[in-house]
Amino acid sequence: MVNLTNENTTLIEALALAGGITTTGKARKIKLIRGDTRNPQVQLIDLSTVEGMKQSNLLLQANDIIYVEPVPRISQGVLAEILPIVSIITSGLLIYNFVQQISK
Repeated sequence: MVNLTNENTTLIEALALAGGITTTGKARKIKLIRGDTRNPQVQLIDLSTVEGMKQSNLLLQANDIIYVEPVPRISQGVLAEILPIVSIITSGLLIYNFVQQISK
């Protein structure tokens, strides 16, 4: 959450104040959510295009929410699941190889 002290803050300025769009965020999928929670207005902004950069100059209003969609990290999750199994197999092969070398 970023508190804005300037009344004339644009979307791009708010993103900069929040630290910018990191490598885990999609610059082409930014949602500006405005209005009440029962009937919000959602505007999709693509900062990877010239048109999207023009849209980023819109002024923010009180209680606006800016959501930057995260980049899916499927490979990281798969590696976290497989790594313990690979480690056990590698350790077992190392011990097997060591026993084979000693018995020769």
